[in-house]
Order: sequence, then structure tokens, then C-alpha cells
Amino acid sequence: MEIRRIGVVGAGQMGSGIAEVALTSGFDVLMRDVTPEAIERGRKRISTDLDKRVQKGKMSLEERDGILKRLSTTTGLEDFKTCDFVIEAAVEQISLK
Repeated sequence: MEIRRIGVVGAGQMGSGIAEVALTSGFDVLMRDVTPEAIERGRKRISTDLDKRVQKGKMSLEERDGILKRLSTTTGLEDFKTCDFVIEAAVEQISLK
């Protein structure tokens, strides 16, 4: 089975970092968290890291834009049915896991 779309449960520091690595490796990524605000913080973290790469000349603006286009987000778990592989990186609370 070929893996094309990776799901990441959790948009915090660890989850957004995993999502960023998957995105820069060429995968489509679905990142999930419990609130839109948490998702936006994760998206901003990824965007800021990619912007730093652009500033250092390690990536073009076009590459950054292409990477960010492969990132989608959700607050629902049902959306993971479209993923080939899912990584759980939620906060260490038993009730969430």
C-alpha cells in the first residue's frame, strides 16, 4: 500500500512538528485538534518554520506555498477515514486518548 495522506491527531508542538516533517517530505497531511484556535496555532507554527527556511534561502516561496497547500485541518475524527496512516500526538490526557 502506498502512503499518500498522513493524519496527525494533535496540533501542538509535537503534532505540528510531525505534520511539518510529513509535509516537507511530500505527503498530504490532515492535522486535527479539538478547537479551531489550537489548529490555527499549529498551522502558524508550521508556516513560521517554513518562512524561516525561505529567509535563509533553503526553500523558495513557491515551495513553501506548495507545502502549505498540502495541509488540511479538522476538529473531527471522522475525517481520518481518508488517511492512509495516522499518527497520534495528542496531549497526555487519558480522556483525550
